[in-house]
Amino acid sequence: MAPKMLLIALAISLTAGAVLADPNFYGQTGLTLNPTADIAEPDEIQARLSTMNQDTALLDGKWWAVSGNGIVSEKLELSLGYVNQSDVLVDDSGITAGLKYSLQPENEKSPAIALGGIWVSSMDQTGAYLVLSKTLSIGEEKMGKQPKKVRGHLGIRWDEFSGAADESDVTVFGGLNAGLGTSLSFEGEVGTRHNVQAETPWAALLKYQITRKTCVSAGMVQTGFSDDPEFIISLGQVWPNLEMK
Repeated sequence: MAPKMLLIALAISLTAGAVLADPNFYGQTGLTLNPTADIAEPDEIQARLSTMNQDTALLDGKWWAVSGNGIVSEKLELSLGYVNQSDVLVDDSGITAGLKYSLQPENEKSPAIALGGIWVSSMDQTGAYLVLSKTLSIGEEKMGKQPKKVRGHLGIRWDEFSGAADESDVTVFGGLNAGLGTSLSFEGEVGTRHNVQAETPWAALLKYQITRKTCVSAGMVQTGFSDDPEFIISLGQVWPNLEMK
C-alpha cells in the first residue's frame, strides 16, 4: 500500500519546484524518518518539534521529539535531539545524536553524496548510512515555463539495536520532495523492513511554509514499530547561527 500511495502523490506533486527538507524525527537534515545528502546552511540552525502516537504491543502512548542541527565545519553537520517515548507503563526516552559528512555537493551531472552515523539512546540504536540526493527535471522548458522538478533520495543504512532485541540489519530507503505550489510541498519516503520491525516503514506528509523560516508539516507515518500508520504533525524553524556571523 505504501509504495502505491507514494506513486499517486508523486503524480499529483509534479506541479512546482522541489523544496529542501527540514531535520527529520532524529535531527539529521532529511525526510521524516531518514536522512538525505543535504546538510544545513553555514549560517543557519534548523530545528523541528514533532508529535505522534505509537501503538505497539509494548508501548501505547504519545511520542514527541525535539531535534535540530547545524554545521560544525564546511562539510560536517552535527545533529542533536530528544525523543520522549513514554506512557503509563514504560519510559523509553532519551537523546539522539548524529554526524553527517558531505562527500560531494550536487552538480549538473552527479548527485549530492553524504555519509553519516546516528545514535538513538532510547532504542539502544547505532546506525550508519550512505545517501544520494539529486534534483530531477520532469519535462522540457516550453514558452518560458520551466520544467517541473522533484528532488529524489536513495540510500542504504546499517542499524544495530543492542538492547533486548540485539539485532542488526542492512536496509535501503528512497524518498522525494516535490512542490505543490508557492508555499505547499509534499514529502514521501519508503524503506525496507529491519529485522526488529514488524512493518515496512514509510511516511507521506504535506508541508506548508508559513514564512521563509517557519513551516508546519502533517501526514501519516509508519515507523515500522507501530501496529498501524499514525498521524504526525511537526513544526520546523530556522534561526541564524550567531557563531557563524
